[in-house]
Amino acid sequence: MGILEIVDDICNNDFLIENHPVKELDFENKMLYLYGLSLMMNVDDEIHAKEIEFLEVLIKAFAVEDTVESFIEFAKNPDKKIVCDVINFLKDFEFKKLFLFDAVILLKIDNVEQGCEHKLLEIFTAKTDLLQRDIDKLLELINIVMVSADKDKLTLPQLIKKIYHPLHIKQMILDDKSWISKKSQMEFIFVECGTFQMGSNEQTNSNPIHEVAISTDFWIGKYPVTQGEYIKVIGYNPCKLKFGTKPVEMVSWHDAINFCKKLTEQEVFANNIPKEMEYRLLTEAEWEYCAKGGSKSAGYKYSGSDDGKTVGWVNYSCTRPVGQKEPNELGLYDMTGNVAELCQDNWHEDYTNAPADGSCWHNESDTYIVYRGGSYTDSVTSSLVGYRSYVKQDIMYPHIGFRIALALKKVELGEKNELT
Repeated sequence: MGILEIVDDICNNDFLIENHPVKELDFENKMLYLYGLSLMMNVDDEIHAKEIEFLEVLIKAFAVEDTVESFIEFAKNPDKKIVCDVINFLKDFEFKKLFLFDAVILLKIDNVEQGCEHKLLEIFTAKTDLLQRDIDKLLELINIVMVSADKDKLTLPQLIKKIYHPLHIKQMILDDKSWISKKSQMEFIFVECGTFQMGSNEQTNSNPIHEVAISTDFWIGKYPVTQGEYIKVIGYNPCKLKFGTKPVEMVSWHDAINFCKKLTEQEVFANNIPKEMEYRLLTEAEWEYCAKGGSKSAGYKYSGSDDGKTVGWVNYSCTRPVGQKEPNELGLYDMTGNVAELCQDNWHEDYTNAPADGSCWHNESDTYIVYRGGSYTDSVTSSLVGYRSYVKQDIMYPHIGFRIALALKKVELGEKNELT
């Protein structure tokens, strides 16, 4: 199915009206989006019938009362103030890659072989903060969509859902391998799934060494949760020695779970993440996989080095602001020392019968929770990457904090996650 056929089908099918994510925006932002697309219509100095038809469908989808003629007039004689408003809007617009997808369709409608998407690159990236890698990803996505339409014999509704599903667009936003929580301003790093050897011979409780296959990509906090981030979500600081960029401590496992729940609710409510995703604690296997460097692991004894003191605050007098030591292979800080980090899992004396897929090993009746990474109170030996210990679910200590992940929600048998 080529671009012209796709445009024809989109223009003749009401499915788009129910699925375009820009419908969620307010009226003013919908108009700015359409003005921006109108500018793209005139990139090759000629406005084509198919472009007009496609824009007309979007106007209908967004329930905008203005006519396509007014947008064509704007494309021919753009108002400088509105152009400035459009550019500023797109700088902050979280669906800017969706805008580019729509714009590329406009540009390719009657000029498929002319590489007109590169004109868009020159015009658009010069005036917004979109990077070359984002354009490359977008064009790659378009190619994948077109190829899969032929290969998988997708029906039109399936194809449009693949292109416009809000969840898919969110994935596009996240595909640059980084993420910042808008509520807490926490930074996240993308972790690709993979297989690793979990466990260590340095501690009896870390045996037997066994292979674990992490089957799903996720995002992990670049740092442990700080006091400032905790305050933004929960509203108060539980720490005795208060300092915003130090890791939060004096929190129980239940407090950490509540933080994740609250942050998820706030971000979903604000449409910052899809409802199919959540913030949560890492499983113990995920934590060790990341501490060992994930798919980039160099096999260090500590998280990022064979010298524990270059990557972590250990055998020290108190916690320190996050990010002051060297990161590990994934770019994660403070996986060794500073505060020990709570995981989802219950404590088990060793890894006998541990899950091989990296999932949470939890039993509601157990009251002890695993924590990992060592802390400022621990010796260098107790901060080895395979070292593990435990604490009661409801107990708080000044050397224990937590780090969180952003991931797809786990679904029960028989349920379906629309993101997968």
